[in-house]
Amino acid sequence: MNKRNRLIERRKQLGLLQKDVAEAIGCTTSAYGMYETGARTPELNTAKAIADALQTTVDDIFFDDENNNTCDLESSTA
Repeated sequence: MNKRNRLIERRKQLGLLQKDVAEAIGCTTSAYGMYETGARTPELNTAKAIADALQTTVDDIFFDDENNNTCDLESSTA
């Protein structure tokens, strides 16, 4: 299952709207929606906030395989 599907599935399991997650992580609904569609990739601190809002872990949402070999996060240069 890809990142997009994991984000949507987990959000819906919790009965949350995109707006709810966006407010929890401090971004716009549009910005959060781009994470779900794959148009935007979050930096690690944002990924952690998303995982917290969805009551799960960064690994469960953003790593592509069981061995955690492929990460779907943006690296920060800061």
